[in-house]
Amino acid sequence: MRLMSLILADGVEKEARRIIASENAFDALALNPVDAKGDVVLKRYEEKVAPLRRLVRNRLAMEAKARLDHAKVLLLDDALRAKELIRFNEQKRSAMKEREELQTLEARTKLLELRAAALLQ
Repeated sequence: MRLMSLILADGVEKEARRIIASENAFDALALNPVDAKGDVVLKRYEEKVAPLRRLVRNRLAMEAKARLDHAKVLLLDDALRAKELIRFNEQKRSAMKEREELQTLEARTKLLELRAAALLQ
């Protein structure tokens, strides 16, 4: 019985850390930007905040709840949701650009290693 409550608490803590670490409102609520409509946002908000409500003395849970509250406000307002979507898209583009740069760098490194190996032979 006690082990089960520890696992549940661990799951809630893990989810709270994920919410706090999220980069945008879509990630905080684990929503696809296409699905971010009013009723879906409210439903997902309630799902995510329910386990945190009873943990009023836990700082981590309160931070996660505050982050979810902020995400809900951002996604329910049309103008704020549009700004958040722009920010979300910029983050995704930036991540893709970093991945491409890393792949280019890895390819260049591999080429230089092959040249160095050829020179040593």
